[in-house]
Amino acid sequence: MKRIFEFVVLGIVWGLMAGKAQSADLYVPGSYPTIQSAINAAIDGDRIFVAAGTYNEAIYINKKIDLIGAGVSQTTITAIGIANTNTVTFDGNPADNSAITGFTITKANRSGVYCKNNADPIIQNNIITGNYRGIYCSSSSPKIISNLIYGNSGSGIYCS
Repeated sequence: MKRIFEFVVLGIVWGLMAGKAQSADLYVPGSYPTIQSAINAAIDGDRIFVAAGTYNEAIYINKKIDLIGAGVSQTTITAIGIANTNTVTFDGNPADNSAITGFTITKANRSGVYCKNNADPIIQNNIITGNYRGIYCSSSSPKIISNLIYGNSGSGIYCS
């Protein structure tokens, strides 16, 4: 009987661990109406695919996810009309190695992409334009790869 109990407990633990290791693909707007609602539902390791379109929202990422747009000429995140905000914010160590790729990021009256509290995301293959600052890093070390950063009124990239 003791042996059966050990196998049952081992099976439950293994099942829980296997469930945690699985990552999921989430789709905007297919499964979630907004990018932020998909981010809120995601767990570390998930990928969020964002269909072509313009998404008027300021997004906040504090977990390890991949945010993938349909392409810079097709998928835009804009913070137009949202006061005192950044378009995309990566916050803290949980966001380390998160990635954003394939977007035009625009119209923030602060920063198009803001990395704070030791967040070290991957910012790759985006257009970042029409913001006050393109990318602002505060105590962070993002990997900035193959982005087109232009037409921001304050600075392209600012690090402190």
